[in-house]
Amino acid sequence: DVPLVSPAPACIFYTTWFLAIMARLDNQGLRVDYTAVHWYSAPSSSSLINHLTNVYNTFGRPVWLTEFGN
Repeated sequence: DVPLVSPAPACIFYTTWFLAIMARLDNQGLRVDYTAVHWYSAPSSSSLINHLTNVYNTFGRPVWLTEFGN
């Protein structure tokens, strides 16, 4: 009953190993409860919200923002 969180790459959509891992987990029916992300970009709340929304829509899991900075 412990939540499982994915690895958290700095550039989630440009990291081929991460996309491959997430696809493999889904294909094998393995559990990952949250998609973890880092955010290192200019301070913009709308950009961050858009990014987190895209991550959620892509992977279909709640998003866990693990690190951020500008």
